[in-house]
Amino acid sequence: MPRRDAQQVTHEEIGLEVQNEELRRAQDTIIALQQRYADLYDFAPVGYFMFDGRELITEVNLTGASLLGVERDQLKGEPFSLSVAAESRDAFHRHHRDVSQTGTPDTCELQLTRKDGTAFYASLQSVPVRDAKGNLTGVRSAISDITEQKRIEDELRQARKMEAIGNLAGGIAHDFNNILADIIGFTELAIDNAPEGSLIERNMNRVLKAGSRGRDLVRQILTFNYKNDLKREPLHLTPVVIETVKLLKTSLPDNVTMVLHTPVTSDEVLAESAEIRQLLMNLGTNAAKAMREHGGHLEIALKDIEFYPDSHPPHPDLAPGPYVEISVKDTGCGMDAATRNGIFEPFFTTKERGQGTGLGLALVRGIAERLRGAVTVSSEVGQGTLFTTFLPKVSRGQKAQPEMAGEVPGGKERILVVDDEESFVEIAAEMLGRLGYEVVTTTESGEALRIFSEQPERFHLVITDQMMPDMTGRQLARKLIALRPDIPIILATGFSYAVDASAAQTAGIRAFVMKPLTKEELARTVRKVLDDTQAR
Repeated sequence: MPRRDAQQVTHEEIGLEVQNEELRRAQDTIIALQQRYADLYDFAPVGYFMFDGRELITEVNLTGASLLGVERDQLKGEPFSLSVAAESRDAFHRHHRDVSQTGTPDTCELQLTRKDGTAFYASLQSVPVRDAKGNLTGVRSAISDITEQKRIEDELRQARKMEAIGNLAGGIAHDFNNILADIIGFTELAIDNAPEGSLIERNMNRVLKAGSRGRDLVRQILTFNYKNDLKREPLHLTPVVIETVKLLKTSLPDNVTMVLHTPVTSDEVLAESAEIRQLLMNLGTNAAKAMREHGGHLEIALKDIEFYPDSHPPHPDLAPGPYVEISVKDTGCGMDAATRNGIFEPFFTTKERGQGTGLGLALVRGIAERLRGAVTVSSEVGQGTLFTTFLPKVSRGQKAQPEMAGEVPGGKERILVVDDEESFVEIAAEMLGRLGYEVVTTTESGEALRIFSEQPERFHLVITDQMMPDMTGRQLARKLIALRPDIPIILATGFSYAVDASAAQTAGIRAFVMKPLTKEELARTVRKVLDDTQAR
């Protein structure tokens, strides 16, 4: 056998060593890539799960284990349904079966529970897994936490619903309020002429009460309209709450007791008294109905509370600062989770058909939000219910206004009243005339401008409607102010998108009022504007 050339052997050995080195480098590269992709798999932003045909977990990445709050080793071999909320299990079984049987990808949303019992919403995107022969070996799912997404969607859905209700409210409010203005106004005039204590007076008072209820209902609906921005002033809560509680007591069943606690050091909030009354009456009557069958105890309380920047307020809308807390607690039947989740929705009601509008608690939330506060609820079936409303206190330097009381004020000044509704002109003229004022009326804005322009100094005040043909109330106000800059003007309307209290003030109007008005409301507004003008 011939001897191999030494140089040839050396080259072969060198080539083998090179190949071995390249193989080692390739193996190192493969190991590095495997580790890299293992890290990408384990720390992906979504949880990856592999299920067999019995819905048992065969694989799970670290993110998936973290989502459920369980160690990865403890999850393998366990049924995934143990981590699915009871109300979502049927949906998961159906989802897994559909992907397995049809062999097509599918998506579903479930409510899952962590090991500590907390729940969250999750999205499952699942695909079938097959072996080399095409046989189904399992289902792989990518699971992501969509709780925040669901919250945003719910808020958007709620905002759209509120906007739709607001648009509906705006559409009916103007005409309906004009009708109520006639009912309330002429009824008050009739009561003034009715013999005291007579059947006519009693019947007219019932009509007036019904008209006032209609007015309150329209105003409740208008609360949902984001364009309906009322002009609010600092207000002491305690007198309003005490007055409302007295009224609420008269409507309580005999088997319900009530107590009021008001241990507040300061109770000034930026609100209208009517808003506080509506809020309390809705919460109080709901509580009474929850105790109607078996009786119980109703507790209403005011107290001071302050949230600091590092504190955790009970509602995300509550900014740091001092608040007045209004709590309404009952010992009634309580609510389950499904009811608690829906009670603040407009038109949601658990009452029988014809027994409720479903607007009460939606109104409560609307009022709280408009006052830059919030309302929370705590309730369990058979354990009663606690509603807590948080209203921010007025800032320093603001002065709370006491509730007006006493006799209806009058005067001797001359007032120009203009409204295209003849009935409103008639009611206003008679009401103000009985209070001592001299009243000039017209149903045409152009005629009002002509009357005023002939003798601008003749009038002490102008009351005008907003929605009139040819010239709106605000347009008329600008022309009147151009003729006489110091003329005080009150703008009245049943409802208008085009004007609110702020827009009216910008136009130089001294007061903005919503129809229908009672005699007392009209009289006090007129007197306040006249007195403020004289004081300038």
